[in-house]
Amino acid sequence: MKKLAIFGKILFIVFTFYLSAKSQDSLSSPYDEKLVQDYLKKNGTKSLVIGVIKDGVESVKGYGKINTWGKKNTTPDGNTLFEIGSITKVFTTLLLADLVKKDSIQLDEPIMNLLPKNDYVYSESIKNISVLNLASHTSGFPRVTNRSVNGIFWSRVFLPIGLYDSILGAMNPYRNYDTTKLFKDLRDVKLKNEIGSKFSYSNFGMTVLGYILTNKSKMTFGSLLKTTILDTLKMKHTYVDLPKSEYNNFADGHNKLGLKTPRWTFKEEMGGAGTITSSVNDLMKFLEVNLKNTNEYLHSLLDDCQTTQFKISERRTIGLAWIKSNSENTNNKEIIWHNGGTGGFRSFFGFNKETKTGIVILSNSANDVDKLAINILKVLMEKKVNSTL
Repeated sequence: MKKLAIFGKILFIVFTFYLSAKSQDSLSSPYDEKLVQDYLKKNGTKSLVIGVIKDGVESVKGYGKINTWGKKNTTPDGNTLFEIGSITKVFTTLLLADLVKKDSIQLDEPIMNLLPKNDYVYSESIKNISVLNLASHTSGFPRVTNRSVNGIFWSRVFLPIGLYDSILGAMNPYRNYDTTKLFKDLRDVKLKNEIGSKFSYSNFGMTVLGYILTNKSKMTFGSLLKTTILDTLKMKHTYVDLPKSEYNNFADGHNKLGLKTPRWTFKEEMGGAGTITSSVNDLMKFLEVNLKNTNEYLHSLLDDCQTTQFKISERRTIGLAWIKSNSENTNNKEIIWHNGGTGGFRSFFGFNKETKTGIVILSNSANDVDKLAINILKVLMEKKVNSTL
């Protein structure tokens, strides 16, 4: 009888383990794995991590192999750190919404009111640009300036785009861009479009906005980000300046040729356009506050940020940095999103409020993940939720 009892316990343990493993596999793969494998076959692609949420049920899974300072040829996971590039911009506008809520800044306020006056000369063309224009990419500012990318912007005119991107990634282009160069650009800048007339994506404009926020709050961008958002959401592994203690968790970036790229670094006050390094696990917390209202105050600010401010096209609008799109590719459901890219990284963050479905993808290659993200979202939006997604 004792042997039978022991055998029964063993069977129970094995069966329980099987169910646990089966549940984990289902949790880790709620979408067609072929979509991911097709992406991984692209030249230069090394790895990526995908996080999804559907009606509060979450899944995070890593693919491919990464090298870090302390780990070689390992599979990335939800704690692996990647540069998130321009997804930084939706954090910048959330900081803006906080200051607007506190009456420190007004959206319709001219940026001239918020820039230092003494010893600075500004282009006459910028005097009617508002804070809202910066946040909605309707300022007329160029995408970048020659000073802001280490003087290699001219090469885009003469070089194939792939080679230009490889050079840009290899040079860590924003590392020397500081307030001195920013103010020279504000003196010399020429607008591409009439203010408020057209959507024209501008890293320069978002950099100016980031500077305005730090100048108004008398805090560094990193400190403002930490106290307003990161501490509140317990995003403990999201950084403006990556600490050495996290080097072992940081995935090396790669360009489209598969060559390793350096980290992109920004001066502290210049980070509003693309400075953040984060993990999928941390960004899932940011996804939760968008979909699940895990913090009432930040959720209300995000609603403000995602309110339409400008119509880009028939099926696309913009709020404060957030893009809102609907098309046949998303079954005509509205996706609120932003993507990002630096020299060796690509990222996507997006969700549909109606179906409470969201996705985060971080990749350490320069191959875009937008199509992959939208295809997975399309599948998940139609999927019926269960306890294992």
